Amino acid sequence: MPGCHRLKDPERNGNRLTGTQVIDPMATDPLALWTGAPGTGRSQPPVSHADVLAGQRAWADRGMPCPL
Repeated sequence: MPGCHRLKDPERNGNRLTGTQVIDPMATDPLALWTGAPGTGRSQPPVSHADVLAGQRAWADRGMPCPL
């Protein structure tokens, strides 16, 4: 099952049903925040955490489409 479908699957995503319910925890989850700022001696990701969230929110606003 592709990652997109896993994000939408309530059995795998903590019983989240809407795009907001799926995306909002990623804005505050400590692990998600760590990936955007992994600390001293680690390289920064090529995309900021804010940009990832913006992309995820845009995806949710479009109805969370997944490729077949």
